[in-house]
Formats: sequence, structure tokens, C-alpha cells
Amino acid sequence: MYKDPKEYFVDKIEEDIREIEEQMDELKTRLEDSGWEPTMDYETQIENVRLRLKELKKEIDRFEVSAGSTWNAFKRNCEDTLSAISRDAQEVAARMDKILLE
Repeated sequence: MYKDPKEYFVDKIEEDIREIEEQMDELKTRLEDSGWEPTMDYETQIENVRLRLKELKKEIDRFEVSAGSTWNAFKRNCEDTLSAISRDAQEVAARMDKILLE
């Protein structure tokens, strides 16, 4: 049980980041295993998602848990950023699903 809601929030965001990283790993593997030639655009999109996740992790690491508006701004920024990254990851996955067979 978490004593601090901030600690819970950071752990949840980090868990969500790991899930998206795993999804990108799976997409990269599927793309490589497909033998499909025009992969550059999808590889670039996957790498862009990974870079944005890396930046979000850096921001979390730099943040010193504090009170008040700083915490609220940090939390809101993390939620918004993760939501945008997740949406982009889902779009990449959906586009790849259209061209790659299981």
C-alpha cells in the first residue's frame, strides 16, 4: 500500500511507460520478421515514440517530489505527455496491423 499518492502516481506512470516500450519492441520485432521492405517510415515512428518515452523518463527522474502547484503541474504534464505518446503508439500499431499479417 502506498503512503504517498505522489509515489503511487510516479510508479503508475513508469509502469505505463514500460508497457508502451514493450509494445514498441513487439512492433519492431513484427516488422523485422515480416520481410516487408519499406520499413523505414515505421521504424522512424517507433523510434520517435521511444525517444519521447525516454524524455518523459528523464523528466520524472529530474523531478524532486514537491508540494503545491509544482507537483500539480508536473502531474498534469506527465499525464498529458503519456496520453499523447500512448495515442501515437496506438496509431503506429494500427497502421502496421493493416500491412502486416500475424
